[in-house]
Amino acid sequence: MKKFTICAAIAAMTLLSGSKASASVFEANDNSLAIRPVLSLDVTCPGDTKINDLVKLDELKSGAGLSFGAVVDVPVWMNMYLESGLKFYYHTAKYNKDYFHIADDEGDLKAFSGSIREFGVSIPVLVGYHFDFDPVRLHVFTGPEFNIGFSGKEHINYTVGNHKVSESESIYDGLRRGDVAWVIGAGVQFGRAMVTLSAHPGMVNWTKIDNQKLDRTTVSLGVGYFFNL
Repeated sequence: MKKFTICAAIAAMTLLSGSKASASVFEANDNSLAIRPVLSLDVTCPGDTKINDLVKLDELKSGAGLSFGAVVDVPVWMNMYLESGLKFYYHTAKYNKDYFHIADDEGDLKAFSGSIREFGVSIPVLVGYHFDFDPVRLHVFTGPEFNIGFSGKEHINYTVGNHKVSESESIYDGLRRGDVAWVIGAGVQFGRAMVTLSAHPGMVNWTKIDNQKLDRTTVSLGVGYFFNL
């Protein structure tokens, strides 16, 4: 009987310690309102231009950019939180030379180089959850992100004879200024610092041309730092 009591006590202690460890993974004791400045390297990945859902043209290539701003994490339940804030972005994409040409003085077509550059603001409205593993936290998050462009220009460069010509004009005659993306991402937190990797596929047709469809996805590698409020 004595041996049984000792074994039962050991088993109970093991279960309790396991329960506490499990609970600590899903519910931290220090969940609090926090503000997080963020900075990320962004890559804009345009899809193919689809014409009448029959023809696909690889007109745009990926381009690098960045975003910066701050978000607020609001605890909801256990380790679940809401995240929202304001981020400014500078995004680019490149023209595919195989599809863009200009006639020289002799009427011959020559490929020209060009790019799209846009500055705007993003407002994420995300739901996140973190799993607490000593000494790191694993975050997963998802939700919509609303984007609006302030300024967008296309820049092209070509040669006429011996002269190099550069031109720029607004992109908003043919491309939409606004977009809604759906964010899917994860992050690893070390102390107050966090590194994140996320995909932001756009849900709005980027082009305004009636018989065309153009999607874009932004991939972001970001860093941030938590300040508890």
